[in-house]
Parts: sequence; C-alpha cells; structure tokens
Amino acid sequence: MKFRPMLQFVCCIALLSACGTEPADPSETAQPIIDIADIALPYIKPSAPPPLPTPAPPEHQYDGTNPLTGLPMDPAYENRRPVAVMLNNMRSALPMYGIAAADIVYEVPIEGGITRMIGIFQNLTVAPEIGTVRSTRLYFLDIAQGHDAILIHCGASPQAYTAINSRNMAALDALRGYEGRMFWRDQELRRRAGLEHSLFLTSAKAETVLETIHYPIHHADGYAPPFLFADTPSTANGQPAAELISRIPGSLASVFNYNRDDGLYYFSQRDLPFMDGNTETQVAVRNLLVLRTDINVIRGDDAGRLSIRTTGAGEGYYACDGKVIPILWAKEEAEAPYVYTHPDGSPLALSRGRTYLCIVTGGSSVTADGIDCADLSAV
Repeated sequence: MKFRPMLQFVCCIALLSACGTEPADPSETAQPIIDIADIALPYIKPSAPPPLPTPAPPEHQYDGTNPLTGLPMDPAYENRRPVAVMLNNMRSALPMYGIAAADIVYEVPIEGGITRMIGIFQNLTVAPEIGTVRSTRLYFLDIAQGHDAILIHCGASPQAYTAINSRNMAALDALRGYEGRMFWRDQELRRRAGLEHSLFLTSAKAETVLETIHYPIHHADGYAPPFLFADTPSTANGQPAAELISRIPGSLASVFNYNRDDGLYYFSQRDLPFMDGNTETQVAVRNLLVLRTDINVIRGDDAGRLSIRTTGAGEGYYACDGKVIPILWAKEEAEAPYVYTHPDGSPLALSRGRTYLCIVTGGSSVTADGIDCADLSAV
C-alpha cells in the first residue's frame, strides 16, 4: 500500500500557561497547512560562522567508557549527566545538524502528523552545531529524565511547562533566558522557513553555560547506567532484517537499511537519505529499537497535542546485525529509565554503538524485509 504522509496542522496560538509576563513561544504559534510530500526546498548552510572546537582525538585513544554506547570515550565525561536536545524534523528545516553524533536518538510523533527527535549526548561537544532546536512535550521530559539528562529546548507545550516546574527539572529553555547565551539564529533559514525553524545550539557555548547552572551536571552517587552491552549481538537467532520500516498511521515512515560492510543501519525518510548537516553524511546506527505504546490526542487540547504513554510496559522489536527479535519494554515511572528484556524476561544486551528508537502506536506497521514484525513470535 502506498504511503503518502500529510501534515495537518490545526491553526492556533498557544499561550504560556504561567504568568502573563512570560515570553511567547514561537514554536507553538499557528502554522500553515503544509504538504510534506512537496519538493524539498534547497538548504543553505548556516550563515553565522560557528566557533569550531579543536577536533577530538579518535575514540579508540580514550580509556573511559560511554554509558550510552559502550564505546570508549574521554573519562572526564563518563559520570556527566547527558544532554538531551529537542530536534526539529520539519522538512523545511532539514538537514538536521548534530543528529549523527547523538549517542541515542528517539523519534516520537507530535501533533500534525509529523515526528520530532530528541538526541541524547553524553559529550555534547562531539557536534559543534546542533539544530534546529524546537519545543518539547510532556513525554519528551519522561525520556530525558529516564537518562538523568539535562534538557535543552526552545519552548514547550503547556503540559510540559507545568511538569518542568513541578518536577524542578533541569531544563534550559531558549525562551527563558538562554537564547543569547548559547543559541543563534540562521537568518536565511529564518527568512525562508520561519522563526521557529531557525534556532541552532552552539555546543562550545552550551558547555560554558552548563558549568554555571545551579543544577548538578554529574550523576548522583550510586547512579547506575540502565543499558547492558555485549560483544555478540542478541539478535543472532532473529528474523532477517536487511530493511526495517516503521510506519506511523497518518505520519512519516522511517526506513533503515542494513550495511553488512560496517554493520550499521542507515536511516532514510521521505524517500531520501537522512543527512547530518555538520558532516554531510547519512545518519547510521548500530542498534535499532521500535517500542509500541498507547498514543492519543489530548482531549480538549486546542492544538491537537498527543498523550503518549511512556510508563508501564509494552512490546517492541530490536534490530542489530541485520536481524530482528521481539522484546519487551518497561518504565516504572516518568523519571525512571526504559528497561528492555527478552520475552522470557531475561535482560536484553545491546551491541556497542549508537542507538535509534522509534516510539509508535500499537497499530503502526513495522516490517522487516516485508514481513510484519507482529508475527515474530510465530517465526
């Protein structure tokens, strides 16, 4: 069946729910209805010259271990709280910058039939520029807190702002004092795509800001990373998955093609390779997870925002090394990490490397080499 994603926005103006003196959130303002099947607009590289940091040594020279990937890293960052950055997936704002350097990427639906990403970085400086940066939603807070991460965003839904305040969450909002300190706007992109699609984070400046905030930037004593890693893929007995496609009804299809030469899955969307603007390379990851959950429109929400269940338990799939297996996920509370197991309850170990997660509805189509992954248990 052919899939033709349509973006249907409900035009509205979302006001900050706190006091009347809060700045307006440009990421929540009314947007025209856009057909994302239209021809992609040409992209001009950021017009402001970014301050490039000194290139880091190759990963194999480090004697620390990245808790998000299991790969070597500078030991100075091992016990740092990771940084979670909200990333814009509107077609007019692509290519995305910094996504290929994220240790973990979550792709999650938002209102209007599109998705948004949140990139988790153990060391933010691996990407000199990150963006464009957009607003957050309540369920993205749950994802960030599951990693004990510091959230960087530009605006939020009313539900998310309420939760940020009630949880005293470590969140750095461009609209609340941080834009001039670590963000900049691409004026050409602002002219062509709009204000809300023009904001970039400079990681070197963000690192300076992180040293001054009142939130702790290191994990508390006793913190245990949630992931297990193994040298042998857990998918050895799985179903072949040279191509895995995740389709959310009425939204985008995410396509991942396995490359035997380097053991990575390469990400495509809208029938195009998904590129990183920093490196001009296609996004590629070692581990691929698809998590099924309940997704509903919030009743009475004037923008049609979504409620996505992040806690409790559910089913999913894990692809690695060209094969896929069924898994189970669990999350005890909003601030807790996701925990992954095999169907028999034994812990799931990921392969060492970057990870991409798609969070989808129970009715979404997930196929591996054309076979419905819902039939995995019978294979």
